[in-house]
Amino acid sequence: MSGIAASWVIAQSGAIADGSGVLVTAMAVGLATTLLLNTAPLPVAPRLVLSILAGAAVTAVLAVSLAGVAPLFAAVAGLVTAIGAGCAHLLAGSPLVAKEPVPSLAVAAVPVATVGVVAHLMVLLLS
Repeated sequence: MSGIAASWVIAQSGAIADGSGVLVTAMAVGLATTLLLNTAPLPVAPRLVLSILAGAAVTAVLAVSLAGVAPLFAAVAGLVTAIGAGCAHLLAGSPLVAKEPVPSLAVAAVPVATVGVVAHLMVLLLS
């Protein structure tokens, strides 16, 4: 887990070297939006759809406005970020994975590590 989460550090250092550190910021804010809305007191399906749409939109808008990324690429990166984070968050907290569905640091760490890999990939593709 910590090895995968290190992708955030690698992505940020690569982005700073290229002068595009705001890309990682856009993905981090989209991740936070997705995870925050994924904890809303709604039924699972509408909550997941809402969190994915909002997280993808936030990531895409920030990537386009702050970093000047092409809108199509920003939208795809936003969708991959939000879908990866939302689904990993639900899976890690589900009874399929956890013996007891109680709050755990792993439930929060898994989507962060997952999206860290996506952030690293985005920085590599835009460099």
